[in-house]
Amino acid sequence: MPSQAPKVDPIRDRFFSPLETVEAWSSSFFLLSVLFSLGTAFFDEPSQKTLNNIAQWGQVVTVLVLFVLDLFIRLHLAPRAQDARAKDFLTKAYGAPLISQQTSGYYNHAQTGPTRRLAAQLFENSLFTKEIVGKMVKNASVITCIYVIVWITAVTNRDVPLSWIALCAQLIFGEQILARWLRMWWLWRRCEEIYNQMRLLYIDDQNSPRFAVIALDAYTKYESSKALAGITLSSKVFEQLNPSLSTEWDRHRAEFNI
Repeated sequence: MPSQAPKVDPIRDRFFSPLETVEAWSSSFFLLSVLFSLGTAFFDEPSQKTLNNIAQWGQVVTVLVLFVLDLFIRLHLAPRAQDARAKDFLTKAYGAPLISQQTSGYYNHAQTGPTRRLAAQLFENSLFTKEIVGKMVKNASVITCIYVIVWITAVTNRDVPLSWIALCAQLIFGEQILARWLRMWWLWRRCEEIYNQMRLLYIDDQNSPRFAVIALDAYTKYESSKALAGITLSSKVFEQLNPSLSTEWDRHRAEFNI
């Protein structure tokens, strides 16, 4: 079994690093919008009209900036990064130079035919993605639970003004907290399904004429799931899990003769 080469990923540096940077800015402006929203609810006395106006204008500005950043992410940065990743994947599978800057050391197998290479690469990708997203879901669950507990406490407390309850609901059920956690959880489950599908494919149907069709179907599901979820994999979590996942993939290669 060939040894694994060091992992080199110019695609992450060129396409995903800017995406992560803008996503970080988006999160910062979301927190600013939360602070300004709290200000509008807190400074509600007639004597605090000036502070209330400042908080309202701050909320308007941060919401507008957040709107622009989210559009920039969804319509430009994220599709560009995912397209580059998909081109690199297909370049490795079919030997067609669809992209000039290519990864090295990420697809480790001894397969030769294009469909076999695609299947092996997808098997490896689904293993890594499901574990990385699973770790991200666990991390995000803590913050999401805190927000939900705060909202439930506010709803059940009769002394809390309705404006504060509405503000908490707006924050929790917006795009940045509960919806993002649900999308992350959905992507994790989808990647688990794809991983299990690929595992069963190698157990039962390696020599079946259906092998190519099932592999292509799983690849389509994998790419569409990433696009629909809109979740960027954490490079920090990847670095944490990479050694153990690379070892697990080595065991898969030996077990299934990949």
